[in-house]
Amino acid sequence: MPLTSLVADAFGAVTLALVILFTAVGLFCIAYVLYFRSQIPSDSDNDSGSGSGSCYQLQYFNAPWIIRITLIVYAILWSLGEIFRLSLLKKEGWLLHPLTRRWQRNVCRVYLLSNLGLMEPGLILTVIFLVRGSLYPEMSRIKRWNRRVITFVLILCVPVFVAQLFFLVISSSFEFPKGYNEKKEGYGARIPKYFTRAFQESRGEVYCTYPLFCTIVYGVFVCLCITYFLYVAMRMISLVINKGLQRRVYWLIFAVGLLPLRILFLGFSLLSTPGRPVFESLVFLGFLALIACATVGVGVLVYLPVSDSLSVKGICRSRQNNRRHEQSHMIPMESFSRTLSGFVSDNDDDASIAATQSLLEGAMTTSVGRDSDSSTKVGSISFRTMLKDVSSEPVEDVNLFVETGRMMASPPGSPPLPGKPMISFAERNL
Repeated sequence: MPLTSLVADAFGAVTLALVILFTAVGLFCIAYVLYFRSQIPSDSDNDSGSGSGSCYQLQYFNAPWIIRITLIVYAILWSLGEIFRLSLLKKEGWLLHPLTRRWQRNVCRVYLLSNLGLMEPGLILTVIFLVRGSLYPEMSRIKRWNRRVITFVLILCVPVFVAQLFFLVISSSFEFPKGYNEKKEGYGARIPKYFTRAFQESRGEVYCTYPLFCTIVYGVFVCLCITYFLYVAMRMISLVINKGLQRRVYWLIFAVGLLPLRILFLGFSLLSTPGRPVFESLVFLGFLALIACATVGVGVLVYLPVSDSLSVKGICRSRQNNRRHEQSHMIPMESFSRTLSGFVSDNDDDASIAATQSLLEGAMTTSVGRDSDSSTKVGSISFRTMLKDVSSEPVEDVNLFVETGRMMASPPGSPPLPGKPMISFAERNL
């Protein structure tokens, strides 16, 4: 096997592996976003009271979930489109080998039109809208905000797509009315061929190239997007006081800064012959620049926000469980009275019941000081946390029931209680 073909196949194999890995990560992130959405209480749950108020506020973080999925879809479709330019797939036994040369040329045109005209512009614009939505949070609260963002992205992609469509399809149909002729490339050889050539045949194979006109259109669009993105990113850095969030913004700036490198690599690839190691290296570097940008964008704008929100939801759920556990230990006073009054005979008067209730109130008040060390721990449950005014003086621990005696204990030195004493059923039957 010649060295040039070996290098091209090696770059193609690495590209194919990276695309498969990136697609798997993207599908995982989509599932992660959908899982987070399923964990957020809906409006009906909040109205019925089944969802806590603090957890319900997490719907704000879930607002751009469709845009996050759209970003991943753009990135995955772009990476899958990169497969069709590989000369490795045109080898015998691979996907594109059965296609004729005419269809292989059309594949190159479709690849350039979809990636440079739709997927890459859509990916960049979606990143910008997500960052801008973080800067203006009130925008994401507007109903149908996701639909509007998707519509705006598609509208802004139209000029780039139309320009690529003109250079790749419309002009070539007028340039080659009777079929492709390499000698007439460049509008009848009026301009250099690399301005309009979307493919080149070498050693019996069809290689996809990047016309200079298409690269210029794409470059102008990227420069405009980078300028606006830097404006939004600088405003975010000036407003964010969290160093962790600032690092994320810097990572996004670094990722978007790789886009001009991709344009340069694609532009310089025209100076080499397709299939040669230099050409394959430049195209592969351009691919690495954009896949690194897409990976950082998906990680910072999709995975990390969802992960942070799930962590907050875990804390919210933990507090909610602690609150329920605390409420389960707060037995109402009336239930105490009803429980204790069951031990009193029907012939006893109301004074004994009142005495029992007053004794219970005194016991609960004095039981505040019990287990004072454990009440200072996080998550401990004590009567101290349920009272507004707690005396700082030491109080005596009084149990509600005496396990070894038959009578309820009274604090030492306390005056006799009014009413009849409360006795047990066993003592009453004696």
